[in-house]
Amino acid sequence: MDGAAAVDERAYITVLLGGEAGLRSGEMTALEWPDVDFRRSLLHFNRSEWEGQVGTPKGGRSRTVPMTARLHEALKAHRHLIGPGVALQR
Repeated sequence: MDGAAAVDERAYITVLLGGEAGLRSGEMTALEWPDVDFRRSLLHFNRSEWEGQVGTPKGGRSRTVPMTARLHEALKAHRHLIGPGVALQR
């Protein structure tokens, strides 16, 4: 984690999303700021990206996962960046 943090803020967020929240790469790519619930410390997944196409998540259902304290703080510090995407850019 420290290595990713030293490289880039987005790399650190991506590592946390995959490692601590268990997101799939398509979910990370499709994650947008309205999907982040800071008040309840939850992430909501209603879409996923696969081969450039945005659709429903794997299994065809939305899901919600809790954020760890470290992920919550990293996302709060990161949300000032302009753009709809949280981690990876589409």
